[in-house]
Amino acid sequence: MNKKNKCIYPAWAIVISCSIILSIGTAAYFRNRVWQNANGLWNDVVSKSPKNHRGWNNLGDALVEMGKLEEGVLKYQRAISIKPDYGSPWANWGFALLDMGKPLEAIKKYEKAHSIHPNEVRTLINWGKALLAVHKPKEAVEKFESALRMKPEYAPALYNYGYALVMMGKPKQAINKLEKAAAINPDNADTWNNWGFALIKQGKREEAIEKFKKSLSIKPDQVSSWVNWGGVLLLSGRPEQAVDKLKMATSIKPDHVNAWVTWGKALVSMKRYEEAIEKYKMALMLNPQAPNVRSSIDEIDRILKSKSKMP
Repeated sequence: MNKKNKCIYPAWAIVISCSIILSIGTAAYFRNRVWQNANGLWNDVVSKSPKNHRGWNNLGDALVEMGKLEEGVLKYQRAISIKPDYGSPWANWGFALLDMGKPLEAIKKYEKAHSIHPNEVRTLINWGKALLAVHKPKEAVEKFESALRMKPEYAPALYNYGYALVMMGKPKQAINKLEKAAAINPDNADTWNNWGFALIKQGKREEAIEKFKKSLSIKPDQVSSWVNWGGVLLLSGRPEQAVDKLKMATSIKPDHVNAWVTWGKALVSMKRYEEAIEKYKMALMLNPQAPNVRSSIDEIDRILKSKSKMP
């Protein structure tokens, strides 16, 4: 991110936004240093022991953590070619695919990992998350319940279970799971974000905003919390404030499709139609199948054409 666009916010938010971006950037720098060192370590291991399947898997992990997903996948494949019944690279391959926006492919890898290590709780959780990504919350719930039978106090199973229940239209039951997750681990940003999402579904918008703020106080680069905060502000008739949150989301994760779509909706509500089209086109560039985006652009075109015909 260059200096020009580091802080694109109104005057009241400049100091806060800059400090948040600085903290995000500093944390990312140190994380990258750690994983660069790990990358060097495991590269050295596999160069000396090319049949070391764990070394290839760990090298893949280091690359994925550095954001080099496709390179990481190649290392997982190498580990599997050496030891096909080694479950970790199958599960990690699934994680990388999910992060690449390929949940259907990820599900197949989790199925394989689970067949090798059926008692691995994290595989069940990520499998459930992949099912949520393809809008199968009931099947996801089965995975989270299986994880909780093995580990009843496991917060990630609870907060993902909560999110699935929201998707199923059961926000009250979802909040029950999220309260338990927060009691076990109050410092998990996902728990507070999902809780806020459940509160939106109950129409409790101001309470939802407090949960998103809590999530971001724990993890300032939690993109979903910025997007959800922007969304609830838009629902509350505050599109200008929504735009500020969505700018932050896209500055952290420029390929977040829903952030661009929601930003476009906010601009439409402000009748800034040309700018809205730009945001919608960005969403389509990232995902040509993004639902309802083309029809939204067509609707704006009709509005602009009718305005141009007015005397």
